Amino acid sequence: MTTHAAMGRYVYCISRGDAPVPEAPGIDEVSPVRALRRGPLAAVLSDVNLEEWTGDDAESRLADLEWLGPRALHHERVVEAVMRDAPVLPLRFGAMFSSDEAVCEWLARHEGAIARFLEAMRGAEEWSLRGWVDRDRCEEALALEDPRRATLSGSPGARYLAERRLRRDIAGAVGPLLHRLEEQLVAAIEARVLLHASLAPASAEMHGRSDAPAFNRACLVRAGEIDALRAALDDHADAWARYGVSIELTGPWPPYNFCPPLGAES
Repeated sequence: MTTHAAMGRYVYCISRGDAPVPEAPGIDEVSPVRALRRGPLAAVLSDVNLEEWTGDDAESRLADLEWLGPRALHHERVVEAVMRDAPVLPLRFGAMFSSDEAVCEWLARHEGAIARFLEAMRGAEEWSLRGWVDRDRCEEALALEDPRRATLSGSPGARYLAERRLRRDIAGAVGPLLHRLEEQLVAAIEARVLLHASLAPASAEMHGRSDAPAFNRACLVRAGEIDALRAALDDHADAWARYGVSIELTGPWPPYNFCPPLGAES
């Protein structure tokens, strides 16, 4: 007796109903990427074996980077391919539905919010704005500015204790300094972005950095305004570099950080 695997729908993103869909294999490298169109919207998806994603062994597979990594990358490539031709509402990796009908019901339930979001994204791009700090350089700069350095004197023992207190105070001053620099950053970009959001610190290891994360923001920018944003950041670059702080602007990315909270089936 032959048993057939239960097939589900893996959804990458939602776009306009007339959006072109890339001719590409799906996340399982078997079923093609396709569009499921309903009214003004299209869900970009592919068929997958539900057992692979929701079965007894799914949790261990999702914890296996060798299994997870290529699929997460494939997900992003599909979303970015659609984004090149039309605005998208990207779904997070692993958004699963049981059937075409379930996808259509979800689209119908959220049609208004999705349509408004896609309209707002026309001509807008998400860019990542990260700050990184070399803490040693930062502490050196703060030490040079501290007036107490000029008054260190007395016996060797007293001087040693005073230097220890100074080093401790300077190390503690790095956080407040970074907070002030981030406030300057926000003031510099405020007029040049549509929206911005503070995010959790980025991973230095994941981004191949030897310095530490200072701040991390997502910015929604009009496509024609990115040069003005770069110029605004460049105006502050030398002042920030003095404290070992560098700014990294990358993009455009799918607008994950500005999506309305809809929720997927699974």
